[in-house]
Amino acid sequence: MKREIWFQKAGWSYIPWHWKGFAAMAVMGLPAAATGGAAIWMLNHWGYRDVALLPFFLMTGLAIIGLRAVAKRTS
Repeated sequence: MKREIWFQKAGWSYIPWHWKGFAAMAVMGLPAAATGGAAIWMLNHWGYRDVALLPFFLMTGLAIIGLRAVAKRTS
């Protein structure tokens, strides 16, 4: 059985090559963006404007780390 290639290596990064690669990006990216956005809204609502962007960067970082692991495995 031939292995499916979802991502291709391009320089230091990976780009989606198969529809499953795009789906993996959506599955990892959309919940991270939604969670980060909800956390920003909640912190702004509660008056913590100084740290409002911190959850967004943390969730985005976790999504990037997870997506890189998936891309490396399926390339």
